[in-house]
Parts: sequence; C-alpha cells; structure tokens
Amino acid sequence: MRDGATLAMIGLPNVGKSSLFNRLLARDRAIVTPRAGTTRDTLEEDLNLDGIPVRLIDTAGLREVTDDVESEGVRRAQRAREEADLVLLVLDGAREIEPLEIEALERSRGDLEKQRTVVAVNKCDLPGAMERAIPHPAPQRVSALSGQGIDSLRSELRGRLLGAGPLEDPIITNHRHAAALERTRSALARAARAADDGLSEELLLEDLRRAMSHLGEITGEFSNEALYDRIFSTFCIGK
Repeated sequence: MRDGATLAMIGLPNVGKSSLFNRLLARDRAIVTPRAGTTRDTLEEDLNLDGIPVRLIDTAGLREVTDDVESEGVRRAQRAREEADLVLLVLDGAREIEPLEIEALERSRGDLEKQRTVVAVNKCDLPGAMERAIPHPAPQRVSALSGQGIDSLRSELRGRLLGAGPLEDPIITNHRHAAALERTRSALARAARAADDGLSEELLLEDLRRAMSHLGEITGEFSNEALYDRIFSTFCIGK
C-alpha cells in the first residue's frame, strides 16, 4: 500500500497487451497497431488500482527471434516477469492456444507461480471467444476494445495483491497507528471480560478510558500530560 507493487503484462505478439495496458490506464499510452511486435521494449506507467499504487509494465511479445533488438526486448520481458509482484498473462480469445502459451499456462499452475499469475483472455467481444476452452481453472475474459470484464479483472488483480475483502476495508500502513490500534483492542477486550465477569464499573471504565486514550494517539486527542511529554521529548526547551 505504501511502496506500491509491480504488475508485468506478458504474452505472445498481437494478443492485445498494449490495448489492455491502455484500457487499464484509461488513456492511450502505448502504441497500438495491427502489426505484431509493435512493442519492442518495456513500457511502464503508474496505475491506481482501487487505492493501490501499481507500476504497470507492458512488455514485448514473447516469441522466437533472431534480430538483436527484438531479442533484447524479449529478454527484458522475461526479466520483468521474473521480478514483478504480479504477472498478467494475456491470451488471444479469438484463436486457438499456441504451444508457447500452453507452456506459460503450465508454468502459471506451479506452486511458485499460481498465486502470482492472473490469466486474461482478451478479445472476448469477438464471436466464439467467450466459449473457447482455456486450459486454466479461472481465466478472466475481457475485451480491451469494449471494456467488457475490466472491472472484474481489476478486482482479481487487487485480490491477488491484498487478499479477499471489500474495497472499503481499512489498511494500516503506519507502524505507530497499528501499535496504537492493537493497544486499543487489548483494552476493549479487557473491558469486555470485566463486564462478563461482573466486576465493578470502575475497572470497566478504566479499560475504556485506556482504549480512548490509545485511539487519541491516532486522532491527535491527547491528555495534557501526554501532550507535555510529546513536547519535551521532541524539543529542547531552555530555562
């Protein structure tokens, strides 16, 4: 949440990686042409994925090459895949799966790659693409052209990065805040036990006061004593 994640898009040439790259960014950033191999180097842009900062990387199409420039592009694509926090394997739903794609799908089912790889079947707006069999348990069927399935894909990517849960779930990235919330929870748990055990209200209220005090460390509501302690620990005040 604080430092962001990297998401590398990989796949064969002309499967629509750059179009999907643009669709996720909601703007035309990558050059898109009908000619295969238009992207010959990695292209990186920042993406806000429902509050998560993501470095989105469009890569050259994976293929057998002999040209030195194209060979370097494929090497960089493979390196991006290896180093990324998450990999988006893009397939073309308008045609049959090719051998290199079968190899990539088999690799994605391995123990090390299963959680790190999301499979997106692009061009699902074309006839027969939605029904085409894909050797993967849960491919995301999308259309970079029409936007179909993009919201579902974004949710899947977010879930892989942060786990399942509603988008509005709070995430604490400040260590001091997290520690204060843990102390608050402990104090509330003690208050609940005191109430269940029938202890005096004074003991229960003391735990509730402590819980409010710990929350005050986050909201900025300090007691006078705590405020003085913070001032004197931060500044050097002479006589």
